[in-house]
Amino acid sequence: MENGFEITYERSRRARSISISVKPGGKVLVRFPFFAAQKTAERFAEAKKEWIMKAVAKSKDKIALPKATDKHYRGHREEARRRISERLEHFNLHYGMKWQGVRIGRQKSRWGSCSKRGVLSFSYSLIFLPAELLDYVVIHELCHLKEFNHSQNFWNLVAESAPGWKKHRALLRKYRAQ
Repeated sequence: MENGFEITYERSRRARSISISVKPGGKVLVRFPFFAAQKTAERFAEAKKEWIMKAVAKSKDKIALPKATDKHYRGHREEARRRISERLEHFNLHYGMKWQGVRIGRQKSRWGSCSKRGVLSFSYSLIFLPAELLDYVVIHELCHLKEFNHSQNFWNLVAESAPGWKKHRALLRKYRAQ
């Protein structure tokens, strides 16, 4: 396509269907099953040209974080555990919550989560964000221990330690774990 972006086609043994992803900076990747013809993937991408153009425009604002390879993850996991645990303890002086454990993983679609059992999970990529965004995610998950929803009570609880949570939430959308 000649619309200011380049498309890379990748045959995949794991793919069951054709998929299109747009990476930060506007890189377009079309993955297709090993048994499919590249021409089929090209026709699919052509049919989705409008969606691709909109996604590329949006991705120009995104900030890519380091790629989460095994080596990179192993090299930074303990630093992430230390920094996140430190921030949890700091904010918990205010909240006084109890949790069952902290997990550090390589999540790509979520910065953090809280299970019903009280286990807090965080992406190690948080350590590559500005400190106020790491703090916001930690506060957000900590507050889920009391309010396991996104009700007004939950946001009021978040606002006690992160009064600028709306700004932080919007900024967080600019970052993308890889």
